[in-house]
Amino acid sequence: MIGSMVAQENRAMLSQSLRISSCVELLQTVSLLSMLSKGHVYIVKPGDSVVLHCEFVAEYFNLFDHPVVWKKVQLGEETQINMLGNLIPPFDNDKKFTTYFEESPPRYTLGLDILNVSQEDSGNYTCVVPSINATPLGSTTYRLYVPAPIHSLSLASTHQDLSASVKQLRHREVNPQIHLQESVPSTLQCVSHGGYPAPRVELFIGRRNITNLFKVTEHTKLRGRVGLRSMDVFLEATTYNFIPSAEDDGERLKCKVSVDGLGSNATIVKLHVDYAPVIKCYPASAVVGQRRVSIHCDVRARPLVTSLFWIIDENGTRVSLEAADGDYYPLVRDIGENTLQTKLYIDVAQKSNFHSYTLVAANALESKRETVMLKQPQDYSPSYL
Repeated sequence: MIGSMVAQENRAMLSQSLRISSCVELLQTVSLLSMLSKGHVYIVKPGDSVVLHCEFVAEYFNLFDHPVVWKKVQLGEETQINMLGNLIPPFDNDKKFTTYFEESPPRYTLGLDILNVSQEDSGNYTCVVPSINATPLGSTTYRLYVPAPIHSLSLASTHQDLSASVKQLRHREVNPQIHLQESVPSTLQCVSHGGYPAPRVELFIGRRNITNLFKVTEHTKLRGRVGLRSMDVFLEATTYNFIPSAEDDGERLKCKVSVDGLGSNATIVKLHVDYAPVIKCYPASAVVGQRRVSIHCDVRARPLVTSLFWIIDENGTRVSLEAADGDYYPLVRDIGENTLQTKLYIDVAQKSNFHSYTLVAANALESKRETVMLKQPQDYSPSYL
């Protein structure tokens, strides 16, 4: 009975001793392992090769107790590449992957060579040095990007889809247009498919950068075998509250996307903005007795002006091409760019002619008016004073 109790006590003491010994060994390994490789970001052209090194120093290190492995992550999807010196499917199907372990205590290196890289090789490659209980003692991560081109790029408004491939935009004469209306909130959207790493997007009207008006969303899909997937990036830059102005008419809206290592692509559309007439009148002056005095205004509008006349006095008397009035007669000329030049001529300037004149212009959107004063030069002294 006493002998049995002593035997049980001895076995318990031995078990506790082994646990303490194991913990001590683990603590020694943890305290003396240091990663030398710090990781890096590689942007590698398709067809090139890349060499990844996982280098560390450690004492009491045994590869069988601490099987160092490479792991690859694509969009959170993790795949182990090797077990000791053996590659794991799908990385063992060709000769593009090679893994090797070099030891020169206390320095150790796990290498991974990737030949003839393609888009499927993009991802995060992490070297993990595990403890006896499989918790990581140290790790190093390399980020590998194999640039992929933009497949398609498009611009659209609320009611129009102006999709066009980059190839078409580069090699064909295209002149797509977007039609908007002044002061009416409009939706504009640039959609990009392809490109890796995820492209950056910028939008311009003329030289004005309007990117801050857009919300950019990104969605990536994986294609192909687990571990060797291609990543398709879908990017959308959208604004639901673009307020066009008359100044935007005729400008070019450009969406530019840039991929690190490949440069940029762009698609451009011309903006046609419908707006109420914009009237610009010029200073007018004359002297009493001067013949053929003119008052000059320009009217810009889209759609074109449908009504145009002058109000020449406080009684609201109108003068137009269809209704001239005595000493007043108008002239209207189309000078292009949706602009009409109009002049109100006075046959001979009289004292009573020096007052304000109002030009009224209307199109399908709205009617506008602008007033201009016919003045005498400040240094002029009329003979009737």
